[in-house]
Amino acid sequence: MKVLIDADLVLVGYLNRGDWEKYVELLWDMIESGHIKAHITEFGLEQLICIVSKIANTETAEEVSIDIQDIFQILPIENILYQQARELNLLNYHSALEIATAITNNLDAVVTLNPANFTNSDIKVLSIMDLCRNHLESSFCVSESDLKIRDNRDFNNSDDSFPRQITCLSQWLENIFDSTWQSTDKVFVNIPAYRYHDPSLKRCKLIDLQIEIEKITVALVITIKPENDHKIGVLIQIRPIDSSKYLPSNMKMIILDDEFNNIMEIISREKDDCIQCKFTGEYEDKFSIEILLKNSKFIENFIF
Repeated sequence: MKVLIDADLVLVGYLNRGDWEKYVELLWDMIESGHIKAHITEFGLEQLICIVSKIANTETAEEVSIDIQDIFQILPIENILYQQARELNLLNYHSALEIATAITNNLDAVVTLNPANFTNSDIKVLSIMDLCRNHLESSFCVSESDLKIRDNRDFNNSDDSFPRQITCLSQWLENIFDSTWQSTDKVFVNIPAYRYHDPSLKRCKLIDLQIEIEKITVALVITIKPENDHKIGVLIQIRPIDSSKYLPSNMKMIILDDEFNNIMEIISREKDDCIQCKFTGEYEDKFSIEILLKNSKFIENFIF
């Protein structure tokens, strides 16, 4: 993927701004690993170096310039691009210049801290957060060694029981939900006690477990809450979908880390109407939830 990196984003990377540090570090990793080919405009580089020289000193600015030229392809600004940028009629002229340059050089997207500066762009615009999430979601897959770890358990594994899709919980804070995750109000229509005062932070998925000739359906309910220090609290529950029913006895909910090590296990007892666990995670942390009942199982993958 060929992208133009907004000069403001590059500057943030060199200033080590805390709120964006993890995003920028991941961006640098994507560039170094070749997942994306990064470009910056000549005009943006000049502005960046000017700012660094004022904040630090000329020597530091020269070092940053050399570093950037090693990492990024520098795109020259031809005179015609200045006119094209003006015709785009954006409030931020530098952003318009970056769009015109990206289009002329047939790049795939512009990556920025603030997509609002690129409204009505003729080229795809990604926030740094969206780029990082897309990369993490696409890279979360099952390796052969992971499958061997799973195969050591006494269960019949199949592709259907171990999906490669990953649910990004931090996107829920922006009201972005996968269609498979439903509002609890829609699932627990006749059970007011299960409904939540802020449904935007709570979603559930119906899980079918086939036990011999009987199909048992339960709800996997996830509630998240933002906490301090860029952490997210998560409450995980398994509930019957009918208030008059209980969970089957000996149903297991297992929490696995990103290497599929068992870090938490909860087992339902007779007449349990819910099993649950609670923990916190940081951005990029991965985990999986495995639900087991006799020889039937379900697994869902997550990233904070």
